[in-house]
Amino acid sequence: MKKIILFLISMALVFSITGCKAKKAVTAEEFKSKMTQKGYQIVDISEKYAGKGAKAVLIAMKDGYQIEFYVTENKDYAVGSYNLNKEKIEKTKGNSMVETQKSIGNVSKYTLKSNSSYKVVSRVGETFIYLNVPGSKTEEVKEILNKLGY
Repeated sequence: MKKIILFLISMALVFSITGCKAKKAVTAEEFKSKMTQKGYQIVDISEKYAGKGAKAVLIAMKDGYQIEFYVTENKDYAVGSYNLNKEKIEKTKGNSMVETQKSIGNVSKYTLKSNSSYKVVSRVGETFIYLNVPGSKTEEVKEILNKLGY
């Protein structure tokens, strides 16, 4: 009986520490501001996606690579887009790659890393980020994704 109670208490503690609340997505304006501060050039290509499920699409460019940010019309579009991009990345898997995947609440993230590239699709609510950068930029991009909450 003590073991069951101890287990339930520890599970409650884990949930309280990790938080059961939904993660807050970054807005297009927040993304633009934060990325500009980091030295990225922002291009708004939202018009290209008008009527295709996206409210806003921003491309942050720097050093020959880009990070794509999408605000979709609803969660279903975000989840569908996340899944399509994840499948696209998975098709590029080779033998010497490391992949990670997590889905909790309104957050999903998939990464694929090799020596030559780092690929990520990360969704928070109705938004998602997609990137495919050179392997040498992995740590820089990881830091940016952490600051953005993706």
